Amino acid sequence: MVTGMLKNARLFQLREPFAWTGATLEERLSARRFRPCGPLEAATLGWSAPAGSGAQGDGALVHSVDQCLLICARRQERLLPATVVAEALDERVAEIEGSEARTVGRAERRRLREEITLDLLPRAFTRSRRILAYIDARTGWLVVDTASEKVAEELLSSLDHPDTEIDQVWAKEVESRLRAYREGKQKSVPIDSILS
Repeated sequence: MVTGMLKNARLFQLREPFAWTGATLEERLSARRFRPCGPLEAATLGWSAPAGSGAQGDGALVHSVDQCLLICARRQERLLPATVVAEALDERVAEIEGSEARTVGRAERRRLREEITLDLLPRAFTRSRRILAYIDARTGWLVVDTASEKVAEELLSSLDHPDTEIDQVWAKEVESRLRAYREGKQKSVPIDSILS
């Protein structure tokens, strides 16, 4: 049972029936499969196998039984403590002020902080975390295994990622209708007649 796997549960009632099958959801999530942080990325979020996987995380992204779907988001972030950046910044500022006999201004401090962060980020440790979610299409519930509202919202927004395929279909439809209107093949209808 899934509830035994979840430590914390945030419940979300789905507004509309969840019509996707496990295969459809798998296809949608596979476009955003988890990948580790690049050297200059502070964090990444993607989808990984919820029910075990190989070292590369290349297993099935959806574990489906009847109308119940188990999915897993994986977030990786680089750990770069603010105190480490602040200490390196203080050292750099002291070095500049000592060698050039001038005061480092606010804008220059900000630029130096960004340079130091970019310099230290590739050497920072990474931490990964898995966030399980369970979609019960039969009852219309989504359960996210987290105590954090922010983490739950991040998972939900990742699920609600725009579908470029649908956007392209609608863009073609709009262009087609506009072209037909401009060529006189389609007539406009006054909004009053639609709303009355």
